[in-house]
Amino acid sequence: MTSWGRVVLLTVSVRLLLANLYKSTDFDVHCGWKAITHRLDRSQWYYYDETEWTLDYPPFFAWFEWLWGLIASFVFSPNAEAFLRLPPSNCSISLSSASVP
Repeated sequence: MTSWGRVVLLTVSVRLLLANLYKSTDFDVHCGWKAITHRLDRSQWYYYDETEWTLDYPPFFAWFEWLWGLIASFVFSPNAEAFLRLPPSNCSISLSSASVP
């Protein structure tokens, strides 16, 4: 293995080991957004106000969360609803962590 390969392997290993050690309130917000974009029709995304985590960012973020919700529905199927619940599960935190560089 080349020295570059060792650096990449070490970096990825450390990232995976530390992924679940830190959790901010942003995870709750993003989990709420995933739930909104996964469960509701697109026309309702910005008008749903029954939770404290309303979708109030530009459309790029809504589509980003929709995409992660779609990935979760395949990765965690049939437990996608568990992934999209609040408070977020460890699986939800892991997938959300993977989406952050």
